[in-house]
Amino acid sequence: MHILHITLHNFRSFKQQGELPQGFSPGTNAIVGRNGSGKSNWLQAVQFCLGLGPFAVLRAEERQAILHEGSGRAAVHAFVEVVLDNSQHRLAVAATTVTIRRTIGWKKDEFFLQRQRCTKQEITSLLEGAGFSKQNPYYIVQQGKVQALCTMSDLERLRLLQQVAGTVLYDEKKRDSVSHMNDNQGRLDQVNDVLQEMQDKLTDLESEKQELQAYQKADRQRRALSYALYEKECTKARRQLAQIDEERQTHLTNTLQQLHHDVKSVHDRIRNIESSVLPVSNASLKRWNQQVQRTRKQNAANRTTLQTRQDKLHSMQGMLDKQKAEVEANRSHAEELQAQLTKAERQLEDVKPMREFAEKELKDAQQERREKEESIQGFYAKQGRANDFTTAEERDTFLQTQIQEIQEHVDTRRDKLAQHRQTIQSAAENQEKENSRMEKVQSQISEKSKHLADLTKSSQVLKEKQIQLQNSRTSAWTQVGLVGNELKQAQEAFNAAQLRLSQSRPRSTSDGLRALPDLKRRLGITDRQCFGTVLENLSLTDSKYQSCVEMAAQNALFHVIVDTDETSARIVQALEQQKCGRLTFLPLSRLSPRPVADSIASDDVRSLLSDCIQHDPAVKVAMLHVFGQKWLARSSDIAAEVCRRHEVDVVTLDGDLCSSKGAMTGGYLDAQKSRFAAHIQHKEAESILEKKQAELQEAQNELQRFQTDSQTCQHSIQRQNTQQDQLRHQKEQLLAQLAACKSKLESLSSDSQQATEQVGEEETALKTGESELQRLQSELGTPLDTNLSEHDERLLQTAKDALDILMKETLPQAQSKSSKLKLQEQKLRLEVKQLDERLGQLVGSKKDVDEDAEEVEQVDEETIVELQQHVEEAKMQYERGQEDAKNAQASFAEAKENWNGAKHDLEKYKQEDENLAKALEEANEKAERLLNKRSMCISKRETYTRKIQELGSLPPPSELEKYGDKTISELMKMLESVNKKLKKYSHVNKKAFDQFVNFSEQRETLLKRKDELDQGAAKVKELIDSLDRQKDEAINRTFRGVSSHFRDVFKELVPNGAGELIMRTAMDEDDEDMDDDEESTSPKKSDPNNPDVSLYRGIGIKVRFSAVGENYMMSQLSGGQKALVALALIFSIQRCDPAPFYMFDELDQALDSTYRAAVANLIQRQANDKENPTQFIVTTFRPELVAVSNRCYGVSHQNKVSSIHSLSRKDALKFVANLMNEEEAVGEVATMAGSKTSRSTMSRKRKVASEIAQDESVTA
Repeated sequence: MHILHITLHNFRSFKQQGELPQGFSPGTNAIVGRNGSGKSNWLQAVQFCLGLGPFAVLRAEERQAILHEGSGRAAVHAFVEVVLDNSQHRLAVAATTVTIRRTIGWKKDEFFLQRQRCTKQEITSLLEGAGFSKQNPYYIVQQGKVQALCTMSDLERLRLLQQVAGTVLYDEKKRDSVSHMNDNQGRLDQVNDVLQEMQDKLTDLESEKQELQAYQKADRQRRALSYALYEKECTKARRQLAQIDEERQTHLTNTLQQLHHDVKSVHDRIRNIESSVLPVSNASLKRWNQQVQRTRKQNAANRTTLQTRQDKLHSMQGMLDKQKAEVEANRSHAEELQAQLTKAERQLEDVKPMREFAEKELKDAQQERREKEESIQGFYAKQGRANDFTTAEERDTFLQTQIQEIQEHVDTRRDKLAQHRQTIQSAAENQEKENSRMEKVQSQISEKSKHLADLTKSSQVLKEKQIQLQNSRTSAWTQVGLVGNELKQAQEAFNAAQLRLSQSRPRSTSDGLRALPDLKRRLGITDRQCFGTVLENLSLTDSKYQSCVEMAAQNALFHVIVDTDETSARIVQALEQQKCGRLTFLPLSRLSPRPVADSIASDDVRSLLSDCIQHDPAVKVAMLHVFGQKWLARSSDIAAEVCRRHEVDVVTLDGDLCSSKGAMTGGYLDAQKSRFAAHIQHKEAESILEKKQAELQEAQNELQRFQTDSQTCQHSIQRQNTQQDQLRHQKEQLLAQLAACKSKLESLSSDSQQATEQVGEEETALKTGESELQRLQSELGTPLDTNLSEHDERLLQTAKDALDILMKETLPQAQSKSSKLKLQEQKLRLEVKQLDERLGQLVGSKKDVDEDAEEVEQVDEETIVELQQHVEEAKMQYERGQEDAKNAQASFAEAKENWNGAKHDLEKYKQEDENLAKALEEANEKAERLLNKRSMCISKRETYTRKIQELGSLPPPSELEKYGDKTISELMKMLESVNKKLKKYSHVNKKAFDQFVNFSEQRETLLKRKDELDQGAAKVKELIDSLDRQKDEAINRTFRGVSSHFRDVFKELVPNGAGELIMRTAMDEDDEDMDDDEESTSPKKSDPNNPDVSLYRGIGIKVRFSAVGENYMMSQLSGGQKALVALALIFSIQRCDPAPFYMFDELDQALDSTYRAAVANLIQRQANDKENPTQFIVTTFRPELVAVSNRCYGVSHQNKVSSIHSLSRKDALKFVANLMNEEEAVGEVATMAGSKTSRSTMSRKRKVASEIAQDESVTA
């Protein structure tokens, strides 16, 4: 263990000195500085902090002297803090470092251990346990101690040795023992004196004892008779008291208690009627009257609304009928036009093939005519070529040319024919595609129409459903209104109950309890952490216990039960922050209530907690805390008796409380201000309110559901209407596509027909060209002749005849028939077009007539349905209003009847209250009479009981039994006779026997006390002898140890020398008279190992400084040699009683360089000892100790403030060398004419310091 850091604040010359960066070394630490810089103050600070030496006890002026008085403001307090290394755990503190601080001020002086306040004795005990002996002051050696040792006499050194040996403690114990023995002797003398006086008194009392015995015999008979008489009287009084108690208890229990209960019940009913029933009835009567007026006004408004909506419905139905008639007329006209159009189209279809057939016949006739004409022209051309050509070759050449041209013309006709046929085929394909497309579009139109019809039907169903939902919603609205009125009434009742509950408890408590639920929710405190008030956590086994439980608990009913004090602290902090009241908490973890004392329970006394209250087991500790020491008694007398005997709180059923502190509370209890009644009313009102809130929420949910379903139904209707509009639009688009397809088909048909006609023409022209080509080819190679052959003539004539028939009969007939059919077809087409236009003008399009009719009908029906719905709603509202008015009227009548009934009940209960008051007064008078009788019996019983007690000690039971069968009168006669007999002994000392016995007992006691004092004196004497022996052993043991260490230390300091300590005794003195005196005062025999300490007269010192030479006493040595011997003695004392660290203040001041080096080496060896290393802190002006130091420090002083700082060894040695140079310079100036010896000595000192500094620099 060693010092790590020292912190000073306002201590002497140090104003503010913090911890040094490196701290102190566990080895040797040297502190250098100029004189007056504050080095000694640094060591005194350690003494001050540890409470050692002159700093153990400080007066006010001494504390003031310690405070820093430098520049600046005056210091008002100071402290020194020492940090010790405790890695070896020599100090009894569970830490590796121990901090000790002492703080002083003008009026304070405090010690601190590990930053915690402690006493000086604790610091002293801690240090003594670590090896700092109180008797050995030499582990801190200040300036002057070495010099004091040098000048000590042998006797002073002996006293120092005794102090080191701890004889002070032995002397203190011996003084205490001697003082105790003297006190014991004084008490023994007093006991002997008292014993002598008692012996004289007992001799005088012995003569009076015989006469006293006769008196005592008569007195025993008197006391026996008196006891028998008093016992019979007392028994008689107890019997009468028991009868009166039974009668009174019966009267109190059966009559008076029942009357009180009836009176209380009647008062409660009257108060309930006056405070609750009548105001509620008045409010209900007024409210229902207002409700009747409102329903009447509402019914008038509903009737007007219903009439208006009915008129609007009739008007709308007329408009709908008119629209339906118009639609029906349009539909009939459209059907007629459609029939005419169908007939015309059918006729057109019939005429069309006839016209085509007639045209075909006409074409065939024309074709045949052209063929005949071309044949005739060919014959004529053949006949004319004989005139045009001279030879057949020319003719053939011409024919060849003609054949080629005709052939080209035929080829061209064939190409055109192929093109026209391709056109016909393409048109046929396109017609087929358009027909397929038309069928697809017609199929889609059918689907859309079907889907539209389904949507219309579904929409109608949804509209009917919406009407039902609206009716249900109206009913739900009505239900919400009714429940809302009931909720309003429940809320008013709840507010009244809450106000009553708040008035029954303190305002701050009410504010806190109102804020508690919100605080629990905000702080996240569950119901298992905060259980609520005591009142909320209990229930009564019977309602009759309400008054007694309430009176027993009082405001503790509103204490809040929590699980731990942490929960209560959080809630209290929140209450303080929000300034919302005050609460008292019962933390279950902190409560330690006393258990219920079952021994108190009886037939007349019961525990409130066990018999009257039920509670959750989780809060049992809190209930035990509140009700554990509360008891229920049958009557006030029993309650007072139990309270006095057991010091517990006892309450009666009527609420009369006997407190364990002596107070008694009772009287009339106002039920209107009952906490339990307010709590029960509040709970009932809260339950009704929650029920009505739940009903309102359910009704609102039902209304919301109907509204949601109605909105959903409305959205479905709107969605279906949108879908219908989309389907109609899609259907119109499909109809437009169908019309386009028909138009395209007509165009394709026209193109096909035109191409067919062209094909016919081309085929005719082709046949003509081929016949012409065939005819010309047949003419080739024939002879050139101007006349036709017979065969040609015949063919020519046949052709002429056929042509003539065609021109006269066939062709005109075909042309007439074709013209008639074309004209008929044109007329039919015109009729169809006109009918189609008329049908389109009627309904827009003949295809949309039915749809338009349906749409008009649907729109009108929707309007009618909506109007009917509104009418039904108005009708239902009107009927509901009628029903509400009827109900309101009935409720008004019922409320009026209730009010009348309440008034009648109030009058009846008041009359009953008067009757009960009279009966109660009579019962109270009877109870008072019984109570007076009871008091008389109790007084009589107590009188005789007191007389029995005053009799004192009673005769034996055998004498008392003789008078057991005697009557009271007989006993009185016998007692009178005995009293006359006792008058003869009036002069007798009636206390003689008692005094004789008393003095005898006291004498025996004093004799025992005398023996005890004799034994104590012997033990004290033995203790004194033991202390003397222990003291002698300690002094001898210490002397041997110090003497042995002195030889070793001196040998280490002076290797060639030797030293020893010599114990001087009385036998060594030269004066024989003194020897005789000492022998006469010390007759004890000496033990060779432990000589008698009383013979010691001092400790002498003999030393020599060379191997051979004389031994010198201390008085024969020089100043330096004395200082060296004194240091050797200090080191030997330290080795005998080692400490963890040592502090020396300029111990080498009086030594020369040789001895300083020896001392420095000794300190270095002891500091670096492997078995027991020791810390040294020394102040010095010399280089020897600095050279062996592990760490060096310098103390400076500026502006009246000292400060300490770390120095390297080289700087410290340089500083010491400078100091020595300054001292040498001052010495030369002061002793200019000094001796040569002084100069050489100073030069040697300077040389030694320079050499050491050089060695240190080389080492560095």
